[in-house]
Amino acid sequence: MSGTWNHRAPTYIFSSGAIAGPEVVNINRYPAIDLFDAAVGVDVTDDFRIQLSATNLTDVNTGGNLGYLFQDYVDQIGRRYQVTVIAKF
Repeated sequence: MSGTWNHRAPTYIFSSGAIAGPEVVNINRYPAIDLFDAAVGVDVTDDFRIQLSATNLTDVNTGGNLGYLFQDYVDQIGRRYQVTVIAKF
């Protein structure tokens, strides 16, 4: 079992190299947030493992690391899950 805590500092929206003003976008800053991830796995046998992981447990939207407001940089998915199965041959 493992967990991850990621703190993201406030992210400003930039336009032409400067912080965007209200004439460009209604908001020019995403607040600081905390993201939590968790994973749990079990070895069924020596050759077979199953793992379940969850990303963004608190289901918050983030502004991305680059500070852009476009869909490529904003996490609009929120919480997501993944199941991993590993088999050794």
